Amino acid sequence: MIKRTSLEHINSILEQNPNWNILDVGCGFNAHPRANTVCDIQNLSKFHKNTKFVQLTEKKFPFENNQFDFVIASHVIEHVEDVPLFISELERISKRGYIELPTKLEDNMVFENKKEHLWHMDFDDVNNKLLISKKIQ
Repeated sequence: MIKRTSLEHINSILEQNPNWNILDVGCGFNAHPRANTVCDIQNLSKFHKNTKFVQLTEKKFPFENNQFDFVIASHVIEHVEDVPLFISELERISKRGYIELPTKLEDNMVFENKKEHLWHMDFDDVNNKLLISKKIQ
């Protein structure tokens, strides 16, 4: 189920569940402080010394079904070529999670038209649905 919320709300849920196994996907150098595992396409193992680091080399995640209680994917999905597969994999490996993505306005003004972003994302509040369209440079 897709619901919109804030990072503050997510952080309060994570604080209430200190024993959860948490994965942060594609976080680069800025992993969520509660993440037990970090996964990225870049080899950042030297940077993430206090957490388990897994370098992603395939489109499918190298994790078991429901391995994580919670997964965080903040500002990652707009870079992913196969969005349905990415979302499916997140659903497969975790029981719940949080996906944060830029709005069209944020993407064009704050990020100054970053060329590595492949998609624009909108949310249809009426149908509770994520709308994805190819980003036009």
